[in-house]
Amino acid sequence: MMHHCEPIEIENWTDCGIEVFATFDRSAGLWAFSMNREDLSPLAKSVATTAGVPATIYQLVSPDEAIAPKQYLYVRKIERDHDTRDRICHWGVIDTRQGAEMLRDVSGGPSPYFGAVPVATVEP
Repeated sequence: MMHHCEPIEIENWTDCGIEVFATFDRSAGLWAFSMNREDLSPLAKSVATTAGVPATIYQLVSPDEAIAPKQYLYVRKIERDHDTRDRICHWGVIDTRQGAEMLRDVSGGPSPYFGAVPVATVEP
């Protein structure tokens, strides 16, 4: 499981047919990514229990492959870590492809976005 993942890496993986999953980690304020859905289940359960609301695990796909209910994961803001100078991507979810295209941060160059297909909902 990773909290930091470059959008271009995810795009390369999904283009190669590698499954990528994501869930929001409320405690860290960041999205967590994994190539194995089960790796995210304990985090989703912890988030759901702590927040008292269901947590969703999404499979990331090409925007053209998004299915109902259509949702899209996009990079809303890119920052640099003050100490390491690493890029930190802040992600968001939106219900329209046009919204993802308009709201994504392209300040550092092209910024892909992904269809976010809910594959599991973890109850508190």
